[in-house]
Amino acid sequence: MVKWATIRTVLAFAAAQDMNIHQLDIVTAFHGAPLDAVIYLRLPCGTIVRLLRSIYGLKQSPRQWFGTFHEFLSINLKQSTVNHGLYLAPARRYLLLYVDDIVLCGTPGEVSNLLSLLKQQFEIQDLGNIEYVLGIKVKRDRQQRSISLSQELYLTKVLERFKLHGTSFRDQRTPTDVSIDNSPRIMEGEPADPTIYRSAIGSVMYAMLATCLT
Repeated sequence: MVKWATIRTVLAFAAAQDMNIHQLDIVTAFHGAPLDAVIYLRLPCGTIVRLLRSIYGLKQSPRQWFGTFHEFLSINLKQSTVNHGLYLAPARRYLLLYVDDIVLCGTPGEVSNLLSLLKQQFEIQDLGNIEYVLGIKVKRDRQQRSISLSQELYLTKVLERFKLHGTSFRDQRTPTDVSIDNSPRIMEGEPADPTIYRSAIGSVMYAMLATCLT
């Protein structure tokens, strides 16, 4: 997958150069990639079959999908040696790959050519000019050649999910006072679920990595 720092850098460069920034999604990306291992599957009816191509839920599927995508795309584009989710072309065309989400940057003609190339091999959903991708709202000012990224909607959903929406955090200080006991409480004999805390921290870290919250 492309790194977040690369996503931000390429988007900023594309905005400064007034490039078109296009987004698309690969439909059922993990389906259909050839397998390089012998894997058998027991069907609900009890029949055992051998898988010839990857399916969702298979641990090999992400690697097989990326291998298939790279093999096809490397004929026309060059993969970055620093970030394997970034592909480049001599004419300053850029392709960012994050699992099955793709962002294309370039002139209108170059973006159109990349779209046509991908449609030859994959079933894609063309989402048009970039507006909302990977939980990030993208706003462009082409006259000023600027771009801004926001995760307000994503973070609002996170707060609602953990029932913190509307809570004021102004009185909270960081780092937290080590004398405060923040250990999970046992309510009515029920042990605290540690997965809720882990999920909340993971959700905030996603925003931290994506848009560099400070």
